[in-house]
Amino acid sequence: MRRTIPFLGVLVVRARDDAAYASRFGRALEHMGFCVEEMDTGSGALSAANLGRCSVLVLAGEHLGAGLDPKDAAGVSRAVEQGMGLVNFDPFVSEMPTQAGNLLGIRRVQGVFESDTVRVADNTHYVTAGLQPGEQVASGRSYGAVKSTTLGDVLVTDRSKNPLVTINKPGRGRTVSWHVLPSIWDADVLGHGYGLDGLFFRSIVWAARKPIAALAWPPYVTVRVDDVNGKGSRLRWCRRLVDAGFHVNLGLLLDEIDDEAAGVLRDLAATGRVDCSPHAFSGSERIFAADEGGEKAESRLARMDAALARIGVRPARLLNPDYDEVDEDVLGLLADRGITGVMSPLRPGEKWDGRGRPSGYPYGCANVMYDEMKAGSGVFALSCGAEPVRRVMEETLGREGISSLYYFDPVVDSTRAAKTWGGAAMKNDVDGAAERAIGQMNSGFENVYCARLTTHEAALEAFSEAELDRFVELVSNWVRAADGLHAGGDDILDYAKSLRGVRMTRAEASRERRVSVTLEGASGCDLQVSVFKGRGDVPGGIVRTFHRVRPVSGRADIEFGV
Repeated sequence: MRRTIPFLGVLVVRARDDAAYASRFGRALEHMGFCVEEMDTGSGALSAANLGRCSVLVLAGEHLGAGLDPKDAAGVSRAVEQGMGLVNFDPFVSEMPTQAGNLLGIRRVQGVFESDTVRVADNTHYVTAGLQPGEQVASGRSYGAVKSTTLGDVLVTDRSKNPLVTINKPGRGRTVSWHVLPSIWDADVLGHGYGLDGLFFRSIVWAARKPIAALAWPPYVTVRVDDVNGKGSRLRWCRRLVDAGFHVNLGLLLDEIDDEAAGVLRDLAATGRVDCSPHAFSGSERIFAADEGGEKAESRLARMDAALARIGVRPARLLNPDYDEVDEDVLGLLADRGITGVMSPLRPGEKWDGRGRPSGYPYGCANVMYDEMKAGSGVFALSCGAEPVRRVMEETLGREGISSLYYFDPVVDSTRAAKTWGGAAMKNDVDGAAERAIGQMNSGFENVYCARLTTHEAALEAFSEAELDRFVELVSNWVRAADGLHAGGDDILDYAKSLRGVRMTRAEASRERRVSVTLEGASGCDLQVSVFKGRGDVPGGIVRTFHRVRPVSGRADIEFGV
């Protein structure tokens, strides 16, 4: 008879009256796809039965340790030494029983201090993999942290080398301690989506007893190119991206595309790796913004239909609109044409002013958003931040709460095209452009989300053939090293809609190396269940595998080997 060892994935202990829990922890755990059970302090959460059936215990909130009695702490200590993981977001370890401090490897707590930086001390560890060593500005205003002396390994510090994230390995278990006050996850401090979510996610994965399953975003990679008319090199840069495996969404300037460019677009669309999206009529005339030039939405979209018919391509289901603007009156007209997604964090009718004011799932953050654009519209908003993590942290936080200069072209400022964007460049900095493009895409992965390179045709046209080859090679090498999966924008749209409608409600493992999960909800496409296994400390030491699940309707019980 097969023996089954249940694991919830993540057992979260929280304070019953913590009104900030959802925004600081709950939505992040949901977005990251873990199978989660939440329990209040004082509800028997730390019983031997509960601890014995979870992969990792998360203390989510501050001053939770004050409610731990020595018996609870001893039980947690035994469970960790036997292999359960512990991730502690309560920095006030001095309030915990001595056993808990020993478990976390924290010797002494010296009080609260203020800081405004996050510095990755060691990015060779799995928890910090994906980030670069060095200082990163965390917020427009300072956040609180607790100064501690630790016996464990220090992975993240502030500017003064005070430990912010540390790890320990007691017995067969693993612990991660965050010495930062949970208010760092508030939108007016740092919030989710601005650079630390990868640390959050990998803390849980590394500490957890393996295997652990999650309905997390696969590492999809895609490309968006705006202001395309094909007049320069006749889209040679697009052909090069396609040959390298990339899927590209082209934002077309419809009235500027001549017959020769139209023929090239038709050929590219036939590869199945190029989506053609109406972007604008021209560089000076938009399609989807409110009452553009006094012309009503119905008339503008009729003109759009005629232009697409002349070019001979069907519109992508994921729209790439100029300045990300879509008038509210346009939404129903888009759905009628099979356009059911928009690359935009803006509300319907809102104007782009250089900083988005998004409100959608999961965080109300332009760098990671996938939600219905307006309830009942049938059109989904799918925003993927275009800012490299370090640039976001340095330049755009702390301005009007969750504001973000979400739109930034990493390539254009490193090419000759920069002179048309307000700054002169004497020659193309190909390696610099690739570095910035990789930073942009990696910010998506660090948000536990998809990665998208967003640029303009003019930037790519500025490369010579040799420079273009070099740029594509460097970016492709990073995609391979990051285990990225090439995907089209339309496919990512379908995935986002399906992921919003499904939750993992059960996860179990057996000694026969089988995993069984239950998904509940409704999806319109296949989903991928991620399973993490291995106990290594370095990148690659923990292996992520994907297991395809057919569309869900109601409830689906799935079992697979690992």
